[in-house]
Amino acid sequence: MPRTKDSSHTRGPFTSNSNAVFEGPWRTCHRRQDPPPTCVCWNRCAGVEVGSSRNRGMTWTSSTRTRCGSKMKRAAKNGKQQRRIKARAAEDPMRIVFVSMECSPWSKTGGMGDVVGALPIALSERGHHVMSVVPMYNQYNGLVDTQLTSMLYWNSSEVQTNLTEAEKNARQVEVQYFYAWEKGVHRVFVDNPCFRVEFLPTAENPEGFTREKLYGYSPSTEYPDNDLRMSLLCQAAIEVARTLQLETIGGEPLGEKVIFVCNDWHTALLPLQLKYVHHTKEQFLGSRVAFCLHNAAYQGRFPLTHFPRLNLPDAALPSLLWNSSSSNGCSCTMLNWLKAALVESDLLLTVSNGYALEVASSPQKGFELDHEIRLCGGLHGIVNGIDAAEWNPCDDEFLDDKGRYSLFNAVEGKLHNKSQVQEEYGLQVNPYAPLMAFIGRLDQQKGVDLLLDALPEILKRQDTAQFIALGSGNCCLENRLSELSSQFPGRAIGLAQFCTKKAHKINAAADYMIVPSRFEPCGLVQLHAMAYGTIPIVAPTGGLLDTVTSTLGFQITSCTKFTERTYSSATVTQMNTLDCVNGLAESSVSHLLTDEDTDNLLTSIENQSTDKIDSKAIVNTVLDALGQYNTEPFFHMREKGMETDWSWKKPAWKWEEALRTLWNK
Repeated sequence: MPRTKDSSHTRGPFTSNSNAVFEGPWRTCHRRQDPPPTCVCWNRCAGVEVGSSRNRGMTWTSSTRTRCGSKMKRAAKNGKQQRRIKARAAEDPMRIVFVSMECSPWSKTGGMGDVVGALPIALSERGHHVMSVVPMYNQYNGLVDTQLTSMLYWNSSEVQTNLTEAEKNARQVEVQYFYAWEKGVHRVFVDNPCFRVEFLPTAENPEGFTREKLYGYSPSTEYPDNDLRMSLLCQAAIEVARTLQLETIGGEPLGEKVIFVCNDWHTALLPLQLKYVHHTKEQFLGSRVAFCLHNAAYQGRFPLTHFPRLNLPDAALPSLLWNSSSSNGCSCTMLNWLKAALVESDLLLTVSNGYALEVASSPQKGFELDHEIRLCGGLHGIVNGIDAAEWNPCDDEFLDDKGRYSLFNAVEGKLHNKSQVQEEYGLQVNPYAPLMAFIGRLDQQKGVDLLLDALPEILKRQDTAQFIALGSGNCCLENRLSELSSQFPGRAIGLAQFCTKKAHKINAAADYMIVPSRFEPCGLVQLHAMAYGTIPIVAPTGGLLDTVTSTLGFQITSCTKFTERTYSSATVTQMNTLDCVNGLAESSVSHLLTDEDTDNLLTSIENQSTDKIDSKAIVNTVLDALGQYNTEPFFHMREKGMETDWSWKKPAWKWEEALRTLWNK
């Protein structure tokens, strides 16, 4: 690979800028316009706080002066709190290293990439020294070769790669580090052939193959050396923390007193490497590990024979051991990386309070790790934020000038975008017809099969409603999506793909966003929707239940009562101390659950749920929501969603407080 900063030798659209600063949604000042004639809530819209992210430059109306005055008082109080926190960060800034297989915008398959892309920036803004360490899958524009290399363990000669025989025999490989300074964050990319998207000819396949995806050749076929790749990333993150010199801290490395933030099972070996390798050498004794669980369904399960590949002492084996009994009654012992991270990390977090309670409540919802979660004291839930610079209808690069809107002209802007979407995708051009949407991965977790089952009845009983879906994944679901236009010509369209531009456009055009997930750790789709004035219709699970209240959207239930989740210390304590009566069951000898076993667990979740989600429940809830289209409650929900700050500002404060407990130890 050429070691150059010349973009002519690189691929990828992303460029680092050493002078970049964080730009939030408040950077655009919007001109005062006349109220849209169809907006029945103009008086409310015009009364949004002066200088807010949605309505900078707006004026008060007399009917809303009291409400806006109380908002300003709260904002002033919050501002004082923020200044105190930033002052404390300036006196004692933490040194934080995020380790992940994904980081948006460079690499992303789901919400974890968004978190690692945006949260470090928010923490850096609060005065901390923050670094992210991720694989270098491709040649990205604007990266600097640090000229720093490390020889790290690659403990196998069996896996087919393009490494030299000498490297295999020595069981060591060289990694190099590339660097970008992005909005106050040190972005480090670990470069090794095992990560690259590259042409790799082999004896079995002389024409070569390409690693086109992050984790495998397909969703059901993982790379055979994934455990080695992820072990290499963990080793590299530890090395770069103590070796890469940074100008922002006087030309010194972060050092050995750092907080590593590990994300999902891919980075679960890092706390083991610290404890059983470096601590025994009197290294990194001041370091701590915070582990963030993004999805308990992915656990890193490997055969016991893979343990020698990890270059860990035998003392680390008990933390990885997992006794399993498969669905056919056979028992075996295997490795479970996620279980090891739960046992060995200093702080356990997840992406919502609701998901923290769910995964500790039963073997089905915890994917058979609920026992370990409770023994470790449970998880601390913090709801994710969204990138307010990217997801901002006032300044969305994918919308035209007429399509950009704020709260006070949302009706006009959304009608314009809806007309464009209808015309582009062959729907009947009627901007006043309610438009429903689905955006997401096509798999059983997301409940898209239930939605497609419910759709015929919805369109039959609501003869003006329209539907558009965007997503990729399961082949059968993709085929069902592609058939919508022929089944419901002019009224429904399915796009079996994923495109960021189309996702933004659909969010700006739709009136309702349906999120029928069987389980959802946090969910970003509903946050994007509310920021764009699109009313969410969600399943009562995980982060969906935490973020979508009765004033913001609709909840899919078999009954009419809206469930509001509240959390008390007694509830959390009960979850943390509750033990598993029936024991734990293993359903797959794989580093992911097999499709069949995941389906069985999801079926168990459905059967145990007090608010069982099925196509009938979706029909009833969606029809109820459509019945309120363009009414006063509908506009109240839109206003509330667009008023709310869904950015990383509040979650970053909670993350800071949680990490501070480790830093002060």
